[in-house]
Amino acid sequence: MVIFSHDRPARLYAFLRSLDPFRPQLGKVTVIYEGSSWDILSGYSWVQGERFNVGWVRPRDTPSYQFRPQLVRSIFEGESDYVIFAEDDLVCIDQINFERAAYALEKTNAHAFFFSLGSNIEPCDPLLPASVLTPIGLGIYSWSFNEVGGEFANPFDLGMTLFRKEDLKQPLREHLFDSGDSFRQIWDKVWPKRDRGLCFGYSKVIHVEPDSFTDSMLLYWLFEGFVIEPASLYGLRSSSTYVCAPVEFRYVGEDIEDEDEYQN
Repeated sequence: MVIFSHDRPARLYAFLRSLDPFRPQLGKVTVIYEGSSWDILSGYSWVQGERFNVGWVRPRDTPSYQFRPQLVRSIFEGESDYVIFAEDDLVCIDQINFERAAYALEKTNAHAFFFSLGSNIEPCDPLLPASVLTPIGLGIYSWSFNEVGGEFANPFDLGMTLFRKEDLKQPLREHLFDSGDSFRQIWDKVWPKRDRGLCFGYSKVIHVEPDSFTDSMLLYWLFEGFVIEPASLYGLRSSSTYVCAPVEFRYVGEDIEDEDEYQN
């Protein structure tokens, strides 16, 4: 799994914590992160100290000509034939069977498996039928990118999506990128060889905007030793992949404001 994070260490913490029950299934996890201020980088330093057993890559610490091979190595290392891309504002809201998702991907020859999508997500196009999903068994649904709109029409969505590594080799060779942002932008230029996507019946993850809390406020509470409790969002249902929701906090220790030195 490769997770992209920019200026949101508090939300990254919540996502990583929500992944805890699934770590045996995920293998190696790498976080590509950047912070635009000293305080934000201190927040990331604290999250690193929580021992989530993930790899950390900060592009600014890596010469631009080295970022590409380093990220490609993060994608293709390990024995798995698959990789998951995800973003830091996600939270897992249900049980996830990653092995079943990979099995379905191979059996159906689909392009990717989208954990943020499901029958609860509206296609955002009034001209489309009420349901764009076709059940294929085992609680899994399929659709064609050419026949839908909204979230279902994006074949390279990075909101926690499972891809075959083999399918990524050609676009990674043909497109240039030297940062996390430019890497994400290349997928707007690529159309998949396979035209169908897969998802479970209901979304397993969701992009969460904490109600009444800006990222600056979340960082302040992180410094005070309070973190978002992802369990408070478990079971959340929405018709969109993005939701503004109230969050609960959990005290995890003394504040980090007096750290003498930021460490990468």
